[in-house]
Amino acid sequence: MTRIGRNPVIGAARLTSVLSAIFGLAVGSAVSRMTDGAVGYEIAVLVSAAAFFGLVFGIAALLHRSLDWDEQAGTVSFWRHTVPLASITRVERSLSVGVGTSVSLSYRFVSTEGPSVRILVAGRPLKGLDHEGLDSLRRLVEAAPIAEPALVDELTDEHNVLVDGLSESEGRTAVGKLLLLRELDRLIDPRG
Repeated sequence: MTRIGRNPVIGAARLTSVLSAIFGLAVGSAVSRMTDGAVGYEIAVLVSAAAFFGLVFGIAALLHRSLDWDEQAGTVSFWRHTVPLASITRVERSLSVGVGTSVSLSYRFVSTEGPSVRILVAGRPLKGLDHEGLDSLRRLVEAAPIAEPALVDELTDEHNVLVDGLSESEGRTAVGKLLLLRELDRLIDPRG
């Protein structure tokens, strides 16, 4: 069984911890003042920081899940659903650019049986997959019967990725196996 993906907060634990501490100091101070000291400053800071960290961790866990791939059985498990690998015929690629240097690349694997899962492939400040995870994801993409999307107005999937990146779809595009394999090869070995 191969697990691909993890909660991105784990990869950015240092950043999340610093932000939680700052939030805890700001909110903990306010809570202590509002309760006229009934709740000690230190306790209010610790509880506020832990609550913020838990909230960020929970939101990230809902947005980006992992999947378990059983190569021998030919199945993929998305959280509570196990589907045949042969049912993974569609992948949506999403590129999100946020404030400053914030950027994330994710793939949503969609089963013909209904369930889907979104994997954070690469990102900043939230980290995506490590080298081992990228390699496992590439093997999964290679093994799955991901269909090439139909040409829209004679555009290839590379052209559609560029067009969707500039449109209101927030860069979400159905892509085929060939584009995914080329992109993962570049992420695994940027010099290649």
